[in-house]
Amino acid sequence: MSSSPKTLADLSFYQAAQVTTWLNLDALPELGPARLDSGTEKRLNDLTPHSLLGNQPITDLQAANACLAGIWLWHNGLDESHTISQALHNRDGSFWHGIMHRREPDYPNAKYWFHKVGTHPVYPAILEAARSIVADAPSGDKSMTRLVQATDWDAFRFVDLCAACCDTGTALERTCREIARAEWLLLFDHCYRQATGA
Repeated sequence: MSSSPKTLADLSFYQAAQVTTWLNLDALPELGPARLDSGTEKRLNDLTPHSLLGNQPITDLQAANACLAGIWLWHNGLDESHTISQALHNRDGSFWHGIMHRREPDYPNAKYWFHKVGTHPVYPAILEAARSIVADAPSGDKSMTRLVQATDWDAFRFVDLCAACCDTGTALERTCREIARAEWLLLFDHCYRQATGA
């Protein structure tokens, strides 16, 4: 995806009703660990890549499993997401793995996995989304400004920002949570496209 989505309808997965039933896209993901709802956990345990993707033909099973790792992460199932992403030996799996450790929080381990990601096709879109979010945010934090003024998305700097503001209730934390939501949406959409050949 070359640019960030302007609306949810711009996301490929938005048209897959089965996927959107799992998401409250108005919610902001936590930067740290949070409780996995037991009712949701029971439903997620029955979910397969095929059922998540609306029984569409899957052209890349690893990417479909990456989608499953993302859904678990969205619902705070860090351990379950970790189990899935750890078995994916590609940059998408490493990306989900890095997000999971960032939320755990195990920041050095998160950086290790982001190092394994290297560059990623969604990084330019994440940077564009972050710039838009920061432009609308009340926080004038200098470190956030440095993040969005960079030429490339800096996952390591974002880990540091999340570490600095997690559970502070500050405007910076809210901005980081909005960026984390954009990051999740863009990575999930990328994995969805890979999984379905969209």
